[in-house]
Amino acid sequence: MNSGRVLWHLVKADFLTRVRRTSFLVTLGGALFLGYQVFAGHVVMRLDDYRGIYNSAWVGALMGVVTSTFLTLAGFYIVKGSILRDETTRVGQILAGTPMSKSFYTVAKFLGNFAVLAAMVAVMAVAALCMQMLRAEDRTLHLWTLLSPLLLYALPAMAFVAALAVLFETLPLLRGGLGNVIWFFAWMALIVAGVAPAATHGGQLSRADY
Repeated sequence: MNSGRVLWHLVKADFLTRVRRTSFLVTLGGALFLGYQVFAGHVVMRLDDYRGIYNSAWVGALMGVVTSTFLTLAGFYIVKGSILRDETTRVGQILAGTPMSKSFYTVAKFLGNFAVLAAMVAVMAVAALCMQMLRAEDRTLHLWTLLSPLLLYALPAMAFVAALAVLFETLPLLRGGLGNVIWFFAWMALIVAGVAPAATHGGQLSRADY
């Protein structure tokens, strides 16, 4: 069996294991709830006192920001633990007896993590499409304009989280509860760093009831 097929089966097995877990379904439900909150107008993105029309560009940008902001936190805890699970189930011992290198195994774990997080982004993409149609402020659909923020902004953020989860598991100090706490505060610091320039230029993401 060539390395490509081995990689595919490892990623597929890791993905299927994750999506069958209750935590994945809970997080997916949370993502759908966020999509509804945006649709209902409870989560809005403003430029000073103005918001955009709910066309493809504005809905895509809003869903891209919401997805990359909130799912990067929950997604980390969903995907972290795959290496530890292999150790506790003794799958790791079986894999260690194969010609597989550590770098190959690490890449497989990263891709498995990313596949799970990308599935959540896909759900948000469908929610963005439904949102534009149901809000009906502008039903002219520009698919690339709608999806590009999720593809170019949210997906790279998920790739970063997927890689970081693998890194935390390979470092003894960070693979346990301490790593979970550190990621929470690191996530908060990254959010604050990202929001500060937007606030300086008059843009903000907020909750509002209409």
